[in-house]
Amino acid sequence: MKILQQGETVNVSDVQQLAAGNAADFQSLIRAAMPRRPNRIDIDLSQTEFLDCNGVGALIALLKSARQRNAQVIVRLLGPTLSTQRLLRLTRLDSLFPIEAL
Repeated sequence: MKILQQGETVNVSDVQQLAAGNAADFQSLIRAAMPRRPNRIDIDLSQTEFLDCNGVGALIALLKSARQRNAQVIVRLLGPTLSTQRLLRLTRLDSLFPIEAL
């Protein structure tokens, strides 16, 4: 996973999986890179081959954490694979996060 902070934006890429084995690290690494008042967090899911309920929980926890710092923050999910898109729709995360193609 790569995390790049550019001003008030955090870009996350190269997420191979977001599951029980790495969900806690995913959250803590992004929180550590997050500025005091983030404007946007972009999470590139185009390489994510596996997302489970722990990964879903990590995304929700990250959104809550970012909103504690800035209620107007935008957390976008970019380029999710078809299987990831299905899970995002099933869990209704598509109503919490803007989902955009790459």
